[in-house]
Amino acid sequence: MANGKNGKSDSMSGAEILVKALTDQGVTKIFGYPGGAVLPLYDALHQQNAIRHILVRQEGGAVHGAEGYARSTGEVGVVLVTSGPGATNAVTGLTDAMMDSIPLVCITGQVPTHLIGNDAFQECDTTGITRPCTKHNYLVKKVEDLARVVHEAFHVARSGRPGPVVIDLPKDVAMAAGLYTPPEKVDYNNYVPQVKGDKAAIKKAVALLAGAKFRGEFEDRLKAILKEVQDSDGRIIMFIDELHT
Repeated sequence: MANGKNGKSDSMSGAEILVKALTDQGVTKIFGYPGGAVLPLYDALHQQNAIRHILVRQEGGAVHGAEGYARSTGEVGVVLVTSGPGATNAVTGLTDAMMDSIPLVCITGQVPTHLIGNDAFQECDTTGITRPCTKHNYLVKKVEDLARVVHEAFHVARSGRPGPVVIDLPKDVAMAAGLYTPPEKVDYNNYVPQVKGDKAAIKKAVALLAGAKFRGEFEDRLKAILKEVQDSDGRIIMFIDELHT
């Protein structure tokens, strides 16, 4: 870090900015597996004690570990994997988190920006691959955007219907010098989650259920559920579990 005129640390590396942003988001644990593209991030993690790194044996295990952590604590699970095969190994876990509405932020390493699209070693189109299995994903091309992106990613992951968010971070951005943006300086108004149901669709579902010819032994309970649905704002999810109980 470089010291400014006020004696405070002004300039930070992208890796240091990332760690600072994670700390400000309350992260205390990160699940990961190292690789060449994320070595600057691991160097930054090694220089601090606020965040504990949990080493796994394969990137898929990192995502599933973060999932379990998020499920049991209610916090956002955080994952750190390298580029190429590291990112693709995380896809199954990201898909699982997407289907089960688990808030995750997965940081993937990427080759330097000038090598993206050139079939570089351990390069892949991470944002394209993860688009179907994430709420949102980012490719950070400028260190000036990094802190904002991290704070936005946590906001998106935990807001509305929770889910996974990917931050694809090129190695040169992680090593570049920049300024840190605290979470209170970020404008989150660009993301407005849909939390209310479609009233017309709810009324149609209620009418279909009410018109059912056979309601079984749970008719009284079904009527109570229908009334609750009618009186709600659409935030009730009805389902039948795998045991059909």
